[in-house]
Amino acid sequence: MFHTPSHGKGYRKAHRVSGWCAMMAGTVTLFTGVTILVQFADVLPRANKIVFCITGTLQIILQLAGLYMIRILRKPSLHRKTMTVMFYTSLLMPAVNRFPDMIGWEHAGSAWTFGTMPLGAVLAFFAILFQEMALHAESKQAGNSDAGSSEDA
Repeated sequence: MFHTPSHGKGYRKAHRVSGWCAMMAGTVTLFTGVTILVQFADVLPRANKIVFCITGTLQIILQLAGLYMIRILRKPSLHRKTMTVMFYTSLLMPAVNRFPDMIGWEHAGSAWTFGTMPLGAVLAFFAILFQEMALHAESKQAGNSDAGSSEDA
């Protein structure tokens, strides 16, 4: 599974550095997305604009929530859960949106694009559920009460 700061000092440093890189990349992605929406406003279908806006907004909100969970509340388990939700929703929804292009179905249209939000949310839910179950099983096997919940400071 994912390595966390609870795996030792080397992982802690790598986790923090990669986390900050991901935060910066997410912010760059947000501004890139806004630029694309503004520049291609007359070309993009309305459904695409809605999906892009919802996914981008969700990503930034969850990134900030994850930062809040670990830096202010000092709750690593909530941080992990927030970051897991951000990871799966921010990756799955755009991937599902592009699925028709991947299989050569060029005429999927706006109905497919608009339908990606609930489909992506359902897929993300099951991915998160699976990961939580795997972490719980891993935690039980290791004899811990909550995998990845050691203090990060």
